[in-house]
Amino acid sequence: MNRAKAIQLILIAGTLALFAFIFAAPKNYSEKKLEDKARNEIRKDLDNQLVEIKKSLKPEASQKVERLEKQLSEAKSNAEKSIVLDSLVLFWDLQNYPGASVLYIEEKAALLNTAELWIQTGDRYLSMSDFGDAENKPYRLDKAEDAYRNALDVDNTNLTAKTGLGTVLVRKQANPMEGIALLREVVEKDPKNIRALLQLADFSIMSNQPEKALERFDQVLAADPSFYDVYFFKAETYAKMGNKEKAWEFLLLYQEKAENEEASKEAENYLKINYGI
Repeated sequence: MNRAKAIQLILIAGTLALFAFIFAAPKNYSEKKLEDKARNEIRKDLDNQLVEIKKSLKPEASQKVERLEKQLSEAKSNAEKSIVLDSLVLFWDLQNYPGASVLYIEEKAALLNTAELWIQTGDRYLSMSDFGDAENKPYRLDKAEDAYRNALDVDNTNLTAKTGLGTVLVRKQANPMEGIALLREVVEKDPKNIRALLQLADFSIMSNQPEKALERFDQVLAADPSFYDVYFFKAETYAKMGNKEKAWEFLLLYQEKAENEEASKEAENYLKINYGI
């Protein structure tokens, strides 16, 4: 079990669970090489990848997406376009191609320009950066940053957008302190903001401050005692600190709360293999 991925999966619900299946693209395609291109050129290249993916679809699926794209091109109003875009997002989610789905979420966000849609776009790109390969990660983080900033342009008080932007900035390492400041601002205004607290805990561990991470985990439990995954996060943190006794204590708490034999066994094996507890 990878703790960073576990946090992301817990935080972003619904269709984001599909994002373990990464956008299949030809071997010679690198999103990193697109970073310096104009935005319309980036979209053009991504559209070319969709053409390749469509060739691999089964006939029934291929016909369905063609019908939806025809409907989108013929839609007159924003309301009509929005409905078709939702259908395209769902179609590609069901096909397990999140890299295709996000293009239509992003198109809908640009069409309607709401903070909620920009946040959905940012969350999807952020999730993909967690599961994708290292070469494509910078591009996806850039796209997530753009989306969260667009959300804040619409609503500069939106704490969810600030949390997302803060997370991206720390992960990109270009302006990590700006990102941490945003996350702290969120927690100051909403002390029970689980997502921001977990991200601050994660970044404390990344910066070799495990004691601060444990404090953040305790804040999460105070905000939501049913968030039992935190017991595993604490177990791993103690294991990293070399405190095997406390690691075992919190592993047992996690196993007790989780009531899931498979997850409990996976967690135990992970700690044994990586930390020898």
